[in-house]
Amino acid sequence: MVLSNRQIINDIVNIQGEENKKSLQGVLMKDEDKTKENLFAEKTINPEVMFKGIFDFSPDAIIIVNKEGIILQANAEAEKIFGYAGKELINRPVDILIPERFRKRHDEHLKHFIAKPHTRLMGSELELYGLRKDGTEFPVDIALGFIETESAIIVFSTIRDITEYKLRDTQINLLLSLTQAINEAADLNTAIDISLNKICEATGWNYGEAWVLGKDKISYVCSPVWYTNDSRLTKFRNESEKCVFRAATGLPGRVWSSKKAEWIPDVSIISEDIYPRVTVAKECGVRAGLGVPIISDNEVLAVLVFLMSECQKKDKHLVDIVSSVATQLGSVMRKKLVEERFRDASLYARNLIESSVDPLATISPDGKITDVNKATEEVTGVSREKLIGSDFSEYFTEPDKAREGYRQVFDKGIVRDYLLTIRHISGKVTDVLYNAIVYRNEAGEVEGVFAAARDITKQKRMEEALRASEAKYRGIVENAAEGIFQTTIDGRILSANPACVRILGYDSAEELIASVTDARKLYAEPGRRLHLVRSVRSNGSVSDFEAIIKRKDGTKIWVLINAHALTDSTGRVVGIEGMVIDITNRKRAQKNFQVLIDGSPDAIIAVDRNFNILLINTHTEKLFGYSRLEMIGNSYEMLLPDRFKLKHAKYCSEYFDNPSTRIMALHMSAFAKRRTGSEFPVEINMSPVETDEGIVIVIDIRDITEKKK
Repeated sequence: MVLSNRQIINDIVNIQGEENKKSLQGVLMKDEDKTKENLFAEKTINPEVMFKGIFDFSPDAIIIVNKEGIILQANAEAEKIFGYAGKELINRPVDILIPERFRKRHDEHLKHFIAKPHTRLMGSELELYGLRKDGTEFPVDIALGFIETESAIIVFSTIRDITEYKLRDTQINLLLSLTQAINEAADLNTAIDISLNKICEATGWNYGEAWVLGKDKISYVCSPVWYTNDSRLTKFRNESEKCVFRAATGLPGRVWSSKKAEWIPDVSIISEDIYPRVTVAKECGVRAGLGVPIISDNEVLAVLVFLMSECQKKDKHLVDIVSSVATQLGSVMRKKLVEERFRDASLYARNLIESSVDPLATISPDGKITDVNKATEEVTGVSREKLIGSDFSEYFTEPDKAREGYRQVFDKGIVRDYLLTIRHISGKVTDVLYNAIVYRNEAGEVEGVFAAARDITKQKRMEEALRASEAKYRGIVENAAEGIFQTTIDGRILSANPACVRILGYDSAEELIASVTDARKLYAEPGRRLHLVRSVRSNGSVSDFEAIIKRKDGTKIWVLINAHALTDSTGRVVGIEGMVIDITNRKRAQKNFQVLIDGSPDAIIAVDRNFNILLINTHTEKLFGYSRLEMIGNSYEMLLPDRFKLKHAKYCSEYFDNPSTRIMALHMSAFAKRRTGSEFPVEINMSPVETDEGIVIVIDIRDITEKKK
């Protein structure tokens, strides 16, 4: 009797034999894209879905090593993320994929794992990094599993590149903490000081400084605010305060001119022409450096420079993080700059020369214009000759309001920020803030009014852009796929975005906050939140923290939490802010996948269009006598008797033209060939699997020797 695929999979799920439990202890596959509802049902499992995430079809890297740490097998994703060509990793030590500073610790962990093997996640309490062939590092999540063979333990590693996740998490955390702090800053220097401190602390720089435009408007000087966590760099700071850079000179000048970030892997080995402060940099142990422009309306407001005491190749993601924060700073700093300029308006409104950037005019006591500057001609479209002697109020859209403001100047002696609108002869209007002060002769008698009209069109655009930016940021939080929350340290929920509300099964954030007065009650495991709180208190943050949570309807789900501490002005931890992700389906898939592979009674093989073997299970090795390493990448025909090869090739070629789940009629009385050359009767089922690389055939082979007797 020939069983269908569905019958075979049902049999697999129901098999729980001790032999199978010992032969395969577990392979952990982390694949969130495959965790859809009912991916693996309790009694019915779709074999097509099962094979999509295995080895070369997995979006995660999979590496198999022996107990000595030698790589036995690596899938295509592993080669891709580590930058190696096909099969280049095979038979090489796994240490080549680990940064040197972690290798000793990794060797110890491998020995402990071999001694007491068990399926587990690595790095739940620490950050892990991989090392590419080109020497660059990247953050990873790693899961370990193992197979116990007759001769030794074989270790499975599932590796996921979490660079984008870390980048997004860092960006969100930085923007969350920076936006409010900068908006509340009293002035521009305070805003820069906050930015330097938070960026250095969040991204690992030892030193931060800012360069701003000098009084001569053509050179760049060091801002009075700076940051360091290394006392050796105080000398470097003192030297920097003496420096003045012109455009394209030194790191600040080049960044200012190019309006682009610049990374220097090691400032100590470059010439003084490129880095004028190289001598003092060497003395103070400065190595890697980064300069980032803060830009608003295509204007560089400042250049932030960061330094560290270690050499480091350009880290694109680190540059992206700092640049992203700098973009946010641009709009906020522009606002601060505009505010400071308005506070200074009264100073340069005193005379024509000091206020030449704005429309200026002197007006007689009877309201007639006695003098104007070029800006006034441009904003009205009227020449200086025609303006002088005319009534100043006729150039505003509301003449009566203009005259009222003029009368206030004589009554009060000064008028500031009086909102008016100037009309150009073409019909164009310009919103201005009218600032005026009386001027007197030597006898103290009032001779007229000195007035300045500040164009606030750009300011309005900037304010609108800032509001849009803030709304966009709020939209990011509200529309994020991940749940975002804030709680007090004692468990009171302060806020939750829609995704967090959905994960917990509530209808609204208001309902959640009102219903759950103590977040500890959400945790199914006693003391689990206490463990989270202790980790945040000790380390300031926690990553990849797993917990079982109770939803509103009483059901339990697995979640992954990444969070950091909220502190008050004294540094005391007062709350927790973070993100939560529902990983229930992932957990279910991992469990079902282990049971499925562990229980298969048949040989299962996946081949590509060229009949090359892409995937096998453990029973395939037992049935044919070949090792996994001997079969992967070789032709499927190695398992066929010679008399079947020609017909088999023709059949498979036709099958690819019209793939479907079927029994190979050609092999209804087929035979397979073991490594020893002996043949045995088999039944074969074939199923197509659609992947990004094309159609793959999954072949189920059953030994029917006993059935034939």
